[in-house]
Amino acid sequence: SRRLHPFPLRRRNTARTRTRARKRRRRRANVNSNPSTPNSVDSDKDSLTDAEELILGTNPSVADSDSDGFLDGNEVKLGYNPKGKGKLVDSGLVSTFMNGLYGASVLYPKGWSASPRSSTEELFTNPAGDEFISFSVVENPARLTAKQWYVTQVPGIDVTSLNDITSWDGKSVGIQSLDGLAYYFANGSQIYVVSLSFGLKPTVDSRTTFEMLARSLVVDPTKVNLNANTNSALNLNLNTNSATNLNANTNSGTNLNTNSNTNANANR
Repeated sequence: SRRLHPFPLRRRNTARTRTRARKRRRRRANVNSNPSTPNSVDSDKDSLTDAEELILGTNPSVADSDSDGFLDGNEVKLGYNPKGKGKLVDSGLVSTFMNGLYGASVLYPKGWSASPRSSTEELFTNPAGDEFISFSVVENPARLTAKQWYVTQVPGIDVTSLNDITSWDGKSVGIQSLDGLAYYFANGSQIYVVSLSFGLKPTVDSRTTFEMLARSLVVDPTKVNLNANTNSALNLNLNTNSATNLNANTNSGTNLNTNSNTNANANR
């Protein structure tokens, strides 16, 4: 006869499974990537790998999918729609991530996923789950340029060897690291860092996507999280109240002195 299991089998916790999968992907993202790793197959030599073309829906066998005279990869790097007219942001091929705390946004392919690692860092993951782009914010109270800030992190580096890069809107000026796996943009009192990680893979799929995401950076102070403004307003009110209380105490002291002088004169 068939023996029954003494304990009932537990239903698989899909939420826990997804959480564990995310943690495994993040651990793989932290593995040092070799900057000399070559790109994966690019059949039509348009600077988009076949893997990127699959995600964007362009033709991997045709270098200029929309026949507008520009290579698909160049259009993506410059913020234009490789499948038709107009800008990439309006193409339906990408999503927008907004960090409301700093009013900073970037574009990423719709086939990718986005997940927060902290209030200052977002991790974007490709559909295969083996390549990652991190977008993070670092405080820059001295308002250094990207090159000046980078020198403080890597003393002795020859800044002339760093490649300059500018966001599409021209408002964030930055540099690319020597290994080509990170971009650093300075804007106001923040440094915006975009880095690519692919672990120990023998080839890389997403270098053009990486550049696209980095150069799509937009910093809009009007889109800063309202909670931050509310907190500032609260602090302002607290300071105002403190000043009011201080004045009240000072006036009380003045009144006390006045009363004392009046009483003294009356007694004479």
